[in-house]
Amino acid sequence: MKTFASTLLILLVSSFVQAQEPNELHYLNSNQIRGVYQLGTEAAVLSFIENRSIDKKDVFTLSYLNEQYKPLEIAIPENSQLHTVESSPETAILIFESRDRQEVYNVYVTANSRVEYHSYAGEADYRSGGIRETALNQSGNLIMVRNYSEMGLDDKGKEVVLEHGTEILNFDKSGNLAGRRLEKAEGTVWSTVVGITPIPEGAVLMYELSDYKNREYNLEIRICDNIGNVTGTYNLTQDGGYFPTDIVSDNGNIVLSGYYVKGSVFSAQKTEGLFLTILDKQGGLQNRSTFDWDNLKSNLKETKRSDFIFTGKMKVMVEKIEPINSGYQIICETYSSGGGTTTAEFLLGGNSTANQHVITVYDFVVFQTDKSGELTSVNIIPKQECNIDMGGLSKRTGSMAMANLIKKYRVFPFQSYNNGKISFVNYKNHEPYYAELNVSSKEITEGKKITFEPVIEEKVDKDWEAAKSNSGALSKLDRFAQKTDNFSNKLDEAGKKLEYAVEKIDYVFRPYGKSNDGYYMLSNKVVSYLIHPDTYKVFYLYVN
Repeated sequence: MKTFASTLLILLVSSFVQAQEPNELHYLNSNQIRGVYQLGTEAAVLSFIENRSIDKKDVFTLSYLNEQYKPLEIAIPENSQLHTVESSPETAILIFESRDRQEVYNVYVTANSRVEYHSYAGEADYRSGGIRETALNQSGNLIMVRNYSEMGLDDKGKEVVLEHGTEILNFDKSGNLAGRRLEKAEGTVWSTVVGITPIPEGAVLMYELSDYKNREYNLEIRICDNIGNVTGTYNLTQDGGYFPTDIVSDNGNIVLSGYYVKGSVFSAQKTEGLFLTILDKQGGLQNRSTFDWDNLKSNLKETKRSDFIFTGKMKVMVEKIEPINSGYQIICETYSSGGGTTTAEFLLGGNSTANQHVITVYDFVVFQTDKSGELTSVNIIPKQECNIDMGGLSKRTGSMAMANLIKKYRVFPFQSYNNGKISFVNYKNHEPYYAELNVSSKEITEGKKITFEPVIEEKVDKDWEAAKSNSGALSKLDRFAQKTDNFSNKLDEAGKKLEYAVEKIDYVFRPYGKSNDGYYMLSNKVVSYLIHPDTYKVFYLYVN
């Protein structure tokens, strides 16, 4: 059996073209690699090593792509599943869930590479329906949302559900349970959490009641402190529909912005414009401003571009609300979904056509308001469009849940905004490049190409061949699984090429699934990676 070594040629787009060799990490079996994740200001490969029978633990290794950090060992009760990884500049949390979904294991990896374990099982009479949402706020508190059922016995001693609903868990920065709140469901249809926006003081949770059949829809936010207590609520569908895609805390107020529709979402034909709402911490309305598309077009000289964007058929993703001395700067991206989708279908999901969630992302639009939320300026900043396939579970997801997924995993080109510059992924001939945009001058500085492709040179690596042959980790079953995975990967790649030829897809997003290639824009660098099924290696490269 032969192994392979890879030479990767990276095209660096500036004033010259340069080849650059990547770094490599070995692995024995494609089933071993669970994924590449951002951990604080770094990225690391999570690998399954063995099942330790003596204490019934699954043992994993975290191998940093930055070679200055040593690999870390993690041991979790066997058969647990990784739900997600939450990350901040100071720390990262790998969140595992037991097989029966009753217990969670939060593994904290801190900046000094120390591993700490915390678990939560809940009370014996309560059963969990599994983790729905998690978020890590600026104070280091972890917010977790699960469904629950309280169990009891009927007159005949048979186990029955006494009540069910939503369980809100808050863990402090040390990993200890700081607060637990149960929200009992009333009736057969109840509001579910579709997004968590962390704020320094706690979090803002977004609740959605969506019943397409009975034409019921309600969207509400609940403002919570750091131990999960609700300090305020606000209904977003009381006189129309207001759909925020960014929420920030500013000087004791909660500021929301997004697009809005008139009347019921079931009768709305198009989006009407942008809104900005300012609330106090108790949910009291301080001010709300709306900017309809016709009004926005009148503020622009670029009539051709504004006629294209501000039609009402386009949606606006508010990527960042930035408080400034004079008011607020609102950084947005415009996008559209597949044709033939009504406003209600797009907002509620569940009745989507197959192409609804092939999303095309267009230009940046930057709005500026005064402190009361009144519009002072609007600028369109053109960039290359891109097509994103919202695959997996997101295909039938409603607008708010989908927007929260997009922002959490940074699916759209926008990545961050600092000191008047937008960092984003610029697509050129359907190839992604790191880029920065100066909002004031509209000048785009294009950096290096983010992704890379291997050129495989076949050769025998005797030392590595011997290591694999002597390893107990590669049983006959492992070898069969490896061959099956390789065949499957090749089919997947062929499918991607065919899909791209038809749909011109630039990026495929499948939430919660393992990605064999990708990149992370870290605090001051970009790292790109490729898990290669034939070479038994993870290739990675810092591209700026």
